[in-house]
Amino acid sequence: MNTAIESAFLAAVASLPELAGIEQHTGVSGDENTVEGASIIVHCPDCEHTVGPLWKATVNFRLETPAFDNDRDAHDQRLNAVRTWLEDRDAIAAALRLNGMGLSGFFVRKSQTSLEHSRWVAEIEIVAGVDTTAGA
Repeated sequence: MNTAIESAFLAAVASLPELAGIEQHTGVSGDENTVEGASIIVHCPDCEHTVGPLWKATVNFRLETPAFDNDRDAHDQRLNAVRTWLEDRDAIAAALRLNGMGLSGFFVRKSQTSLEHSRWVAEIEIVAGVDTTAGA
């Protein structure tokens, strides 16, 4: 279920125009991340079945941008787009429905930005209630 949730959330967040043209990966992706480019990685490290089609999922969004020249502005624009998207529950629910899942609710557990190995890194962690039949 973790892989399906990662794929649904990645497809949903990847629809943001500000994320067009950057690499997009799930946490289980075998693709190698190029150091030169910006990327978003969606990872679901924990997924717990609650009842029926409902799951409690921890979903991590990791946005990385090289720390060169004006890349901080581009990083901030992408990060603000993701944060704004996360404030619109209806938009997230609609995007997940297109990918076969429903959203029963969520909250942001962690949000931080750091500089790691010459890259701006923003991590946002949410805990979401996911309905696996709502998209059907």
